[in-house]
Amino acid sequence: MTSILSRWRHQRVGAFQLLVGFAVGLLVAVIVLPSHSSGQVVAGRGARSASNGGRAASSDAAGVAGDAGSTASDTGISGGPAAAVGGGGGSGTGAARASSGSSGPAAGAAAVAGQPIKVDVVYADLSALKALGPSYDNGNVPQQWQAMIDGWRRDHLLPVNGHDIQLAFHSYNVLSQADQRSACIAATQDDKAFAVVGVAYFQTGSECVAREHHTPLITFDGPEVPVFQRSAPYLFSIDQASDRLLDNFIYWAEARHAFTGHRIGLYYDTDAPTAGLMNRTIKAELARFGHKVVAEATTGDKNGGPEDAVAVQRFQSQQVDVALLFTSKTGFMQAAQAQGYKPTYLESDFLYGTADVTTSTYPAAQFDGTFGITTQSGGEASAGIPPTPGMTACISNYERFSGMRNMSPSSAAYGYVLIGCDEGRALLDGLRNAGPNLTVASFVSALEGLSSFPLVRDLGSGGFSPNKHDAANTYRTLQWRRGCSCWVAIGDPAPLWIS
Repeated sequence: MTSILSRWRHQRVGAFQLLVGFAVGLLVAVIVLPSHSSGQVVAGRGARSASNGGRAASSDAAGVAGDAGSTASDTGISGGPAAAVGGGGGSGTGAARASSGSSGPAAGAAAVAGQPIKVDVVYADLSALKALGPSYDNGNVPQQWQAMIDGWRRDHLLPVNGHDIQLAFHSYNVLSQADQRSACIAATQDDKAFAVVGVAYFQTGSECVAREHHTPLITFDGPEVPVFQRSAPYLFSIDQASDRLLDNFIYWAEARHAFTGHRIGLYYDTDAPTAGLMNRTIKAELARFGHKVVAEATTGDKNGGPEDAVAVQRFQSQQVDVALLFTSKTGFMQAAQAQGYKPTYLESDFLYGTADVTTSTYPAAQFDGTFGITTQSGGEASAGIPPTPGMTACISNYERFSGMRNMSPSSAAYGYVLIGCDEGRALLDGLRNAGPNLTVASFVSALEGLSSFPLVRDLGSGGFSPNKHDAANTYRTLQWRRGCSCWVAIGDPAPLWIS
């Protein structure tokens, strides 16, 4: 995000381009399937549970309480009457209840045999970006989901336990949090969906659906632990929670001996949630391994500004040779290059740092040779690694249904199709394992029982549990190379230290 805006600010582009840049920075890196990625097996050290349920509830996880009194007027299952709220979900913070007082599906309400299940799919409208090329076009999202449902029917996976799936779709302006909330209300209150899929970049809407309206939600992006706690047990993500992502980032760097004998600098946003995240992840894990942050800098301008140069000066004065950047990366690197300073950088999926679109704005001389960790597919093409059978099957099914051919792996639409296959797999397996007496509670419990299921946009297999609602379990190591301005896969996928 900050990288693209920073570069365009220096180029003095117009207001419309800045608006587009904001959307690109926030969004495109997560929806574009990068054309490059990889990893190696390294033994972990004393891993601890740190998923959304693995930490003790923190003081900022406000609103976690019982909701046994919550009821709804509709189950989200066509023809299904509401019934008394029942139990379910499990124990621990991954299954704690968030009390919002709002209505939502009745957790104990039973489905009516033979009636379709209402599933609403909400997605970002990127039509304003399509003119920039295929890397900014997420394609026809309703068609992508209709193709998947059609494939399930062709493979006799639907109906499931006597229920078909009835899809509804809502799009929202990616730049508007109010629009995300409107999509949430449309799905939960107008449609009274049994479950919602927030395809990608639906953070505000996700908490609205899960915490405020007690409706099961499956999304791709993993928010911070407090969001999972407030929204439990209804929120599930394919990707890691931000906390676990950053914990694993430090474990990965430690396994590579990236910190030993080096001086570490940390740069991040000044806002309170980011400061809390840095304290309980990056700083805590560095201290666990006996490492000290010798220089720390913050900025209130996520888009890049004078504070970037100040941060560079501070790092230089403290002889920092390993820089961990969690904000304004392009601005920092441009200032570093202007000041003749080049530390070693380390990257992760945080703020989409392992996406080629994001890193394309970094000064190549600064970033060349940087290593990163990712849980997502990407980097294979540059390394000569073919798509997995699961990726091929997912894309082939969409091409069969849509009539498209030879989708480009660098297009956003390609990535969105794969994201849909991962979210859809969790949805279908949850409905199947919930059994013939389907309720919201039994569906949530079934999702929490999916200890392992295959992924295609994320690597390997993922899994949920009552204390873990973020699925990703596998990583790869990447290296960024200026020759292709891209990430290149190195080695094989391996298990994350904290899963």
